[in-house]
Amino acid sequence: MQKGWKDLYTHNAQGQLTGWYRRRTGAAPERFTHRGHRVLATDTQDRPTKACGVEYLPRQAGAGLPPTLTYADTQQRFTYTYENDADQVGRVTEDE
Repeated sequence: MQKGWKDLYTHNAQGQLTGWYRRRTGAAPERFTHRGHRVLATDTQDRPTKACGVEYLPRQAGAGLPPTLTYADTQQRFTYTYENDADQVGRVTEDE
């Protein structure tokens, strides 16, 4: 399925995935956590602190055209906390 974006992955010094930036033509880059949540807020070290869930959906572009993949925020909200200043991955809890 076609998608209208490119993901640029980020890793910590140990090679562990810390998240990614999503670039779409004509739009500002969006940031995602290592769990796939879209970042809503960051701390003073630019680490995600608040994020939301994302739902991926096919969208029919027109008759005879293949569907494209799109996404939308969900109502799920998540909080990320960090053990110390060196922690770049953190722990995630779902907000109630």
